[in-house]
Amino acid sequence: MQLIMKATTSGANAAGAVITTAAVQVLPAWAPPIHYISTTAPFLAILTKGTTGNVETTFLKVRAYGRKSALHSGAECVSLNSAVNGGAATKKSILTLTYRALGELSRP
Repeated sequence: MQLIMKATTSGANAAGAVITTAAVQVLPAWAPPIHYISTTAPFLAILTKGTTGNVETTFLKVRAYGRKSALHSGAECVSLNSAVNGGAATKKSILTLTYRALGELSRP
């Protein structure tokens, strides 16, 4: 499945590093829970940023995912290999995330 959501500001996460509340994107409450997402495949997230007259697209790697009580009160989160600026007035960022959702029956 693909989830398209407004990105929030977060820091980068190195491969194998522990994720922190400052280095994750929190999935919206309405998003299906993640059953599986590869952290070794090259690109499973796309960040699209709009600026005045320009659109920038960046391909990102997912470093880690899941729920921890210490991460945003147990919300489902993903961490990426690059910092994301989601809140600046001139840059509206949209994150597209590809993953297998819990209960998804098949995958082409």
